[in-house]
Amino acid sequence: MFSAAVLVFILYVNHQRAQREVDQSPAATTPDERASTKLTVAKPSPPETKTPQLPAASPPESPTVEQPPPETTRVEPPAVQPTDRGPSRKVLALALDEEVFSQIGSVEPESKYTFSVELSNRGAAVQSVKLANHFATIADKRRYQKDPRTYETARLENPKKYRGHYSVLNPTVGEGTEQYLPMASGKLVIRLEGEPTPIESRLDRIHWWRRSETSTEKSQSAVFEVEIHSGATAAEVKPLLKIVKTYTVTEGDYSIAMSLGMENLSGKRLTVTLDQGGPTGLPQEDRRQDLRQAAYAYLQEVDSRVQVRLKDLKELGGLRPGRKVDLGSSGDPNAPLLWVGHVNKFFGSMMYLKPSDGESLQASEYNARFYVIPTEAAGSSKMYLTSVQIPDLILESGESKNLVFDIFAGPKKRSMFTDADADYFRPLYANLNYIGTIDLGGCFCLSSKLLMVMMWLLDWFSRAALGNYGVAIIILVLLVRLVLHPLTKKSQVSMMRMQKLSPQVQKLKEKYPDDKNTLNKEMMKLYKQQGASPLLGCLPMLLQMPLWVALFRGLNAIVEL
Repeated sequence: MFSAAVLVFILYVNHQRAQREVDQSPAATTPDERASTKLTVAKPSPPETKTPQLPAASPPESPTVEQPPPETTRVEPPAVQPTDRGPSRKVLALALDEEVFSQIGSVEPESKYTFSVELSNRGAAVQSVKLANHFATIADKRRYQKDPRTYETARLENPKKYRGHYSVLNPTVGEGTEQYLPMASGKLVIRLEGEPTPIESRLDRIHWWRRSETSTEKSQSAVFEVEIHSGATAAEVKPLLKIVKTYTVTEGDYSIAMSLGMENLSGKRLTVTLDQGGPTGLPQEDRRQDLRQAAYAYLQEVDSRVQVRLKDLKELGGLRPGRKVDLGSSGDPNAPLLWVGHVNKFFGSMMYLKPSDGESLQASEYNARFYVIPTEAAGSSKMYLTSVQIPDLILESGESKNLVFDIFAGPKKRSMFTDADADYFRPLYANLNYIGTIDLGGCFCLSSKLLMVMMWLLDWFSRAALGNYGVAIIILVLLVRLVLHPLTKKSQVSMMRMQKLSPQVQKLKEKYPDDKNTLNKEMMKLYKQQGASPLLGCLPMLLQMPLWVALFRGLNAIVEL
């Protein structure tokens, strides 16, 4: 009875705190957005000065959204909810019973953030990431450039014409009708010391407690929390594990910092295995063919270089979509995996598990396994569900451990991945070889270095031409012609000599009509005496072909176009 009374008291306190924190009005939605939105916190709370206790939080600054009908204005306080059951005990989670959405970052014209991140408390996942400087259609981009301040109003008035900012990450429907959210924490397995049967739970099927949202001068954060309890009755309920998940975005950065803090509340040693979902839900970029791929990278043992691999649906799943494909482990001594991601033709999202020491690239101490599940969303449309499993993480009584991920979500720009002076460049992007996610297509006559040189020249000339890629292409063509001019001139002179020798060549053909070997020898002798060469006429074309193919491949992969 005493335990039950304590539990009731805790729930009452949580209820009072929840009423002070949660804004009781939902966000206005557009016709092309979610129709089932119940509550959205559109503005972050002031920064906290200390870590709050569950579920303490400050009330929002001011409501910025429309008032809903009375029956949807309240959000229930955190409640102990049943989740998946283990074989021998009931698993409970301290969480909300309603899906709540919040946002960090911004796409407003005056904002310096590169994207806005909409978060769902279901699995503490990402609902969408919308890029501030990229749009779903050309019509959207032109309307935004015309007047950024009135663009959002025009989009709401004409949703069929204007589809909004480009969304990099989105919910995905996998096999059947189950919906997957990017970055959702998934299956959790807890082994309690002295207990033979493990406890299992699905964190992506419960609504986490949105503990707080904070903002500083140049960053914004959102914090979610869930507590896992066990016990067959209210009197037997005991806390096992607390998980705190934090998302942080920073101005002028295409990365989302995500941390998973785990604290042992049981009083005994815990061994925790957690499946953490990764990027998914990129749009299809090419109407003629689906160029979406799963991407991952590993560290080569021989030269310690980061090798990137891009795999499509056929290579990963063959004719059996939905099969879970094991890519490798961060603890592999020969080729430790570093990150996993989902990319299309121009955009991508990569999730990198950081090592605890912060000095090396590979997080080998976690022995994390990287997975991808290829699936067919509709018809020939391809989709990839990525995840990382952290196995056998040992937490002593009262111990806390923190897993840190760096999530890139944005355009695949060559300069941003390689040039230290470029906008939005980060050394981590170069160290992780994100440039390898740009699929330039295979061609036996081209090397990746030549393709990169052509892309670098185009980028440099475009800056000289004030961002005009048409002028940049003209300048590049003139440059190639200028470099090859001496050879082209010799070729033209040789061709003119060949034309003058046409009567003599015709006489040789009449003289040796049936002796091909002799005819060829006499013709080569004639060309040599007159200083002409048939091959010299073709040489400039042969030299130019790789350059033009490289230019075409580069133009096909430049996101600016």
